[in-house]
Amino acid sequence: MPPKKRRSVVSAKHCCAQCELIIKEETEDSIECDKCAKKFHSQCTKLDKRQFQQLLENESEMFVCHLCNGGGELERDLKEIKTKLIQLDQLSEIQKSMTFMSVQYDEILKGVIENKKKLSEVEKENLKLRREVNDLKLSVKMLNDGRVKNDCIVSGLKVSDGATAVESVLTLTKNAGVDVQREHIEDAFFLPNNKPTNGKKTVVVKFSNKSAKDKMMASKSKLKDNPATNSVFINDFLSKETLILFNYAKALKNIGYRSVYVRDGRVMYKRSEISRPQIIRSEEDVKRILLEATTTKSSIL
Repeated sequence: MPPKKRRSVVSAKHCCAQCELIIKEETEDSIECDKCAKKFHSQCTKLDKRQFQQLLENESEMFVCHLCNGGGELERDLKEIKTKLIQLDQLSEIQKSMTFMSVQYDEILKGVIENKKKLSEVEKENLKLRREVNDLKLSVKMLNDGRVKNDCIVSGLKVSDGATAVESVLTLTKNAGVDVQREHIEDAFFLPNNKPTNGKKTVVVKFSNKSAKDKMMASKSKLKDNPATNSVFINDFLSKETLILFNYAKALKNIGYRSVYVRDGRVMYKRSEISRPQIIRSEEDVKRILLEATTTKSSIL
């Protein structure tokens, strides 16, 4: 159909292909599709007023209705659907990846939890072993302390030429007026590599009983009052373990404790001059005291 006739008024009545109502040609603008020859109200063409008016004024321009153009719209819709499907597929891959990562994370988390449990068990076992080791150390210390409980060490002891350690100790006790007999001394020996200074040496005395040792230890004041013996010093002979503990416990004096000393083979400390003496049995006791002192000081500050 020539373009000029598609917009001309015709006598036959036509229905709008879109709304299916009769087109009142006397009062309603309409247009005919150049492709399918169907007629449409102007408002049913999906054209705006400017586009419709331009078609009316330009008979040579082709008008293809939206129904005929539906193939193009369908193609666009299909493309959009395809794009969305691709996006959905990509999303699916992302979801699969996230699911895989989630599974991996769960496995890693499970491994971490298991390792924490194993670590906790190892820490418990280590704590148990440390306690056993400390108990063994304490037992060895007690055994060795028991071996030397009746021993004392005498330093600055004047020794005559050719005199034995026992003879030198008996001479000392006689000069100090201490009632110690030969049968009270189980053994006595000079410390090895102890070079005499002005004829004086250091000797370790092993008494046969604690009573004899106590007499020897009680003679300290008598030794000081006697010019011939005031340079002699008598102290408990300590086991290796107690000596190490004693030297370690001296750290308490660095934080203000009044004194750290040994009495009857035991390491003692006093917080102040008027406080009661306390026993230190192990290095753990020293660590605990140091920690408590540090914590108390920090809380005060």
